[in-house]
Amino acid sequence: MSNIPVREIDNTNFCGKDDGFKVLDVANFCGKENFKSELHRHDFYFLLLISKGRGAHTIDFREYEIKDNSFYIMRPGQVHQLSLEKGSQGYLIEFANGYYYPNGDILQKALRDVSKSNFYDLGEDVAVSILDYMHRVYQEFTNSQIGSREIINSNLDSIFINLYRHYLTEKPDFEVDHSIQLQLESFLDLLNTNLREKKRVEDYAEMLNLSLFQLNRITKTTMNKTCSEVIADHIVLEAKRYLLGTSNQIKEIAFELGYYDVSYFTRFFKKQTGKTPEEYRNDFK
Repeated sequence: MSNIPVREIDNTNFCGKDDGFKVLDVANFCGKENFKSELHRHDFYFLLLISKGRGAHTIDFREYEIKDNSFYIMRPGQVHQLSLEKGSQGYLIEFANGYYYPNGDILQKALRDVSKSNFYDLGEDVAVSILDYMHRVYQEFTNSQIGSREIINSNLDSIFINLYRHYLTEKPDFEVDHSIQLQLESFLDLLNTNLREKKRVEDYAEMLNLSLFQLNRITKTTMNKTCSEVIADHIVLEAKRYLLGTSNQIKEIAFELGYYDVSYFTRFFKKQTGKTPEEYRNDFK
């Protein structure tokens, strides 16, 4: 997928040269004019809080409305496009995988769980609290004094704890068994790694040493989808990334996804989306 630009963190203005971290005041890049980025992917975590503003944020081809007190989080590898109207306010934090290490079970779970969703509609109280922590991060980043990294990480802890508290109030009432959650994450990791070669539920059940019934129970309990539906969703997402992020022919995209029969791939894509790959691509031209 070489045609989708992959952006790395550019923190050359950070006099401390602390690689793998950056924070921006939103008003500095869209205070007087509208801002729009092209479709691209990141190799880092991306946190955006809009305390005041309007626009649109498309993450993995799902569009979210930008409004006051909205929070967006992206994991490394996701594709997005951001549009902000002039006058928008807030903060944007970017950090590499190796920069921030959640210390302790609660913080590790907080980062893992909150990053499962890309968008949070925060209430004003929660947004104000998180905005305050992000402002402190911005001050430490721009001033770059002794101990700045420690203070930045401490405030990142507070951001994720507050976001996690909000996540817990918004999640369904039932509590998913921890072991089931871990098995789901193992399945999703395997899916991301092996999707091109393996598309059958049986393949993943075998790799996880689970029965088909057990694996389907895990995805139904945690995602309210069958295992085959989860696999299909991942295939469609990757196909969309290729269709909109590259100029590859449909047969080349099919091959990249492990389909050697382009007509079969086309039928599969249309069954899932209601459009052929070519129709889907043309809609975005």
